[in-house]
Amino acid sequence: MIVSLKIKNTFLLLLIFLVTDKLNAQFGQQPPYTISIEPAGRLAQGFHSFAFAQDNNFLLLIGGRTNGLHGMSSNDGFPVQYANNDIIVIDTTSWQQFSSSLNVLPYNIADPLRSTNMLYYVSGNYLYMIGGYGWDSIQNRFVTFNTLTAIHINDMVNAVLSNNPIQPHIRQITDTNFTVCGGELKKIYNDYYLCYGHNFEGRYTDPPTPLFTQLYNNEIKKFNITDNGVSISVSNFSYFIDTNEFHRRDLNVCPTITPQNQQGLVTLGGVFRKDYNLPFLNPIQIAPTGGTVINFQQLMNHYTCANISVYDSATQKMYVTLLGGISMYDYNPQNNTAVLDSLVPFVSDISTITINANGQFGESVMPLQMPGLLGSNAAFIPNLNLMSYQNGVIKFRQLPSQPTLAGYILGGIRATGTNLFPSTANDTVYRLIITPDLLSSNVNDENNTSFTIFPNPAQNQINISISSSKQCVLKYAVFNASGEKVLESDSESFSAGNHIRKLNTELSSGVYFIEFKTNTSVSVKKLIVVSQ
Repeated sequence: MIVSLKIKNTFLLLLIFLVTDKLNAQFGQQPPYTISIEPAGRLAQGFHSFAFAQDNNFLLLIGGRTNGLHGMSSNDGFPVQYANNDIIVIDTTSWQQFSSSLNVLPYNIADPLRSTNMLYYVSGNYLYMIGGYGWDSIQNRFVTFNTLTAIHINDMVNAVLSNNPIQPHIRQITDTNFTVCGGELKKIYNDYYLCYGHNFEGRYTDPPTPLFTQLYNNEIKKFNITDNGVSISVSNFSYFIDTNEFHRRDLNVCPTITPQNQQGLVTLGGVFRKDYNLPFLNPIQIAPTGGTVINFQQLMNHYTCANISVYDSATQKMYVTLLGGISMYDYNPQNNTAVLDSLVPFVSDISTITINANGQFGESVMPLQMPGLLGSNAAFIPNLNLMSYQNGVIKFRQLPSQPTLAGYILGGIRATGTNLFPSTANDTVYRLIITPDLLSSNVNDENNTSFTIFPNPAQNQINISISSSKQCVLKYAVFNASGEKVLESDSESFSAGNHIRKLNTELSSGVYFIEFKTNTSVSVKKLIVVSQ
């Protein structure tokens, strides 16, 4: 939900100058990986602001909208006919779409599942969905629902594919704590965190009129869910309240790993500040004891969008890459400047927030841009075959060295202009390919295996020293400075201990990189070859 606000020209000009200065100082080093984006398939229909879960090569998609950005008057805000009225299953091998109508369910069950901007989380076999904004057929008005819905993922996917009844796989409870939309539901170990959001009642208009009421939650709620597959209960609620900094919705709450190897969460962006209808710039780190506001100004990608989290265990740096969406600033890669837009425009920019081992934040804008004004309210569908932590953060040190499918960007809003132009629900699915930087991968992971090459510089032969505290399987390859593979070994098993292998390079003079790949990690060493 977006509201525009005109700001005095002098204030705008001041901020433009300030951000131009900050760009030179803030937009620093790129993350240790590059990404590329390419079309993967096309859906029968576009969606955004939905909840989803994965079941092998199938996606389960519930709720959300099938049109573009909501209108700005009571006549065109959230038309009922564009609410997603089906439970959708998508085959990611063909992008074929299957559906079961929610019309077969009673209103009190179906209406929350038709809502938009629900908070959701996948835990084990269950997709949990909270709240959401939509039409209540019983009350005959627009509301924010107070439901918690649990859906058995595999059973629901099979029911839709086989055209069997869907109601047996849906369970719901109600609780006033769950009257929220536009926030996010996350989990740290066994505790759920219901983060931010608001309670919106009535028809949407701009500016506000008596047609609706809006109450921000201003809090993070921590609680537990007990689910035995038959009954659901919630307990142990605790509340972390900040009426200024937690006054947020439509944001990104992303999983993190700390240098102490602990799970965490970071809040990025969100709207709207109390003083102006502009996004929040200060991140918030969420820990078991609540949220800590960070003294750092995030300049890009402030709205809910597809995003990925990557942790480098060697450098203890956390990276969160935000893919398009809506932003307070629009970046121009030709002249490395960003311009403030008080209407909070759609953007094609991709940025990465870095959290260093000492807790300091950094931000960079990646050279690649989205293929259009895309990303807002889209979802990132991760490749479950990648090595990741329990909370979904990708393990950078265990990424393959070659370009690898990180996942898919699905749905979201496709805009035709930066501000309030016509928009649609995006029906194109994109592959997100990630490639680690070889130069950044030259520190060993926590695999207890190390490598040394000598002499270096070398002529036509080098020695490879291998030291491992446990048995491992090793394969190595040599790449030139352009990234082309010029030599490759067979896989070899090594027992725990120290080993030496000789490698005949027979290479022309230049800079090369040797990639050592074990069954648990990837490491890269730089090699210089000189002619005799």
